[in-house]
Amino acid sequence: LAVLGNGGEMIVAHNTNQNNAMHFSTRAVKGTGAWTENYNLQPAMGYGYSSGRLWGRIAVSGTNGDVVHQISLTTPTNATPPGAIYRGQDGALVYSRSTDGGATFSVPDVLALIDSSQYVNFSADEYSIDAKGSTVCIAIGDLVTDVILLKSTDDGATWTKTIVKQFPIPLYSSGITDVNSDNVADTIDTNDETIEVLVDNNGQAHVWYGFMRTINTNGSADSVSYFPGSAQLMYWNEGMGSTPPVSIAGALDYNANGVLDVVQSGWGTYGTGLLSQPTAGIDANGNLFVAYSCILESTDNGSGKAYRTIYVMGSGDGGATWTAPYLLGTDPNSFDYFERCYPSLARNVGGGVVRLIYQRDAQPGHGVGTGNLDAGDNSGGLNEIVFVEIPVSTIIGVREQPINIKNVQLFPNPTSDNAVMTVTLDKAANYNVTITNLLGQNLVNFQQQMNTGANRVDLNTTELARGIYFVTVGAGDSKVSTKLVKE
Repeated sequence: LAVLGNGGEMIVAHNTNQNNAMHFSTRAVKGTGAWTENYNLQPAMGYGYSSGRLWGRIAVSGTNGDVVHQISLTTPTNATPPGAIYRGQDGALVYSRSTDGGATFSVPDVLALIDSSQYVNFSADEYSIDAKGSTVCIAIGDLVTDVILLKSTDDGATWTKTIVKQFPIPLYSSGITDVNSDNVADTIDTNDETIEVLVDNNGQAHVWYGFMRTINTNGSADSVSYFPGSAQLMYWNEGMGSTPPVSIAGALDYNANGVLDVVQSGWGTYGTGLLSQPTAGIDANGNLFVAYSCILESTDNGSGKAYRTIYVMGSGDGGATWTAPYLLGTDPNSFDYFERCYPSLARNVGGGVVRLIYQRDAQPGHGVGTGNLDAGDNSGGLNEIVFVEIPVSTIIGVREQPINIKNVQLFPNPTSDNAVMTVTLDKAANYNVTITNLLGQNLVNFQQQMNTGANRVDLNTTELARGIYFVTVGAGDSKVSTKLVKE
């Protein structure tokens, strides 16, 4: 949905009854009047392609708010009905622009910066678009691609590309995920395909995504695995330059026992991490806001699955620091047993109020189709869209000084029996240390009080089998992981 400079509004969606065409609905006055519908507004795509597009997104830029930008995904060949390969990509992200307020559009096509020479393909809903003034930004992220920022400062006439988070294997489609050429599959830090971008009041881009890890141990194209127990919100802005994205939130440990009290695979299936679906907004003062859905420990639907709920965070300093997560609509000590997911935060925050909608239903997960792991709980169940208003002052308050884990070193690595970890900190606290396997299972877990500066942590690895592990040290939402190899 986009508001146009002339006071009207436009909606874009895909229409499965019209060969997956982009279906535009417009009306002259925002919020009132009849809609005019059109699924032939954009010209036909070239290169012999005629099998439609899906999952459209829209944004408006320009001095007069009359430049409309629209992105969508060409229908993949495995869809029903099947699509076709377009310009070498089985699922191409195509861009189209209108310079006359949406009256006419250019032919949808692939931007050269993300064509088949750069990326194999993309998938549904793994991209976001936003605009402010004459600046428009597109953020994209797939499990096996870079996290990409495309930016235009001239209303979409020309574009630049920034790789926010690089996937270490270019044009990956199959093969073991061997990063260091030792013929052993490596676990790779990546994204969970839920991406959000926002252009701030100064024209700078901010990007959020759910953290994920992936691995392919046998090399076949259908053996790419992900770690659904991952739970971090990653953040980057253009002011950070080449600095990698940072984690600004994680699943909260409400009972402070040092572990997340959720059983293995005890959650609904979204194909994402346990913290996911970020959505962002900004107010006239430049305060940033991000909402997301996250697992809530010690909840149970009766079948061993924990519920997700919505959190909102804010930053009053351009993303340098973030407030503690604000828990929306529920108390973890008296939970009301609703699954809360798919938040959508109003991009423009006004009147001192953050406005948000989300989906709420009675069971974890979203699957209702045959064979879906959550179908038994969700089929036939009711859900509702909930609208919430939160005062800005509730989100942007006094911010605690965040804990900064400056450096983590581990030696010897590989190790046979024991290892020593050196952790350099800027704040004393009680830190949690865990060792997890490639399945995300906690095998070692303990707490240790650490002081400002360098701290020694002794790790007993004698009971671990040979293999690859991850050692994580953290306090609150500040966590750092490093790989440990046991010989």
